[in-house]
Amino acid sequence: MPDYAIALFEAIDRTIGRIYWNRHQEPWDSIQDPGIPGIVWKPFDWTDDSPESSAPNFTFLKARAEFQGLEIRWYKYPGRGMSCNQQWTPDHWCHWYQNCLQHLRAFEASMDHLDRSAKQTVSPDTAHSPV
Repeated sequence: MPDYAIALFEAIDRTIGRIYWNRHQEPWDSIQDPGIPGIVWKPFDWTDDSPESSAPNFTFLKARAEFQGLEIRWYKYPGRGMSCNQQWTPDHWCHWYQNCLQHLRAFEASMDHLDRSAKQTVSPDTAHSPV
């Protein structure tokens, strides 16, 4: 995996960490699934002989058609021994990065909307005004 692609992926990793913090108010350790629909984040499988050990660590399922099929793998931790199954140009990687960021921002906006809606819920004590 080229250095520029690793740098873009590390920026995705940091963005996911920020979103995770905003949702859970605790740090994300980058080895657990952040629970973002459309993104598969699988920790490194320490058992070499399990069927899961050959599965990719990162897959962006909601990517546009031209970015489908990218599988990213790492050794033990994201950023270490990174590899992928595609040979893309730097321009194609930048477009993939933008597509992934758009997805993350849309997810974050939907979470913000849900948080605001929950805060605007009327409590039973104030639901009725005095007559």
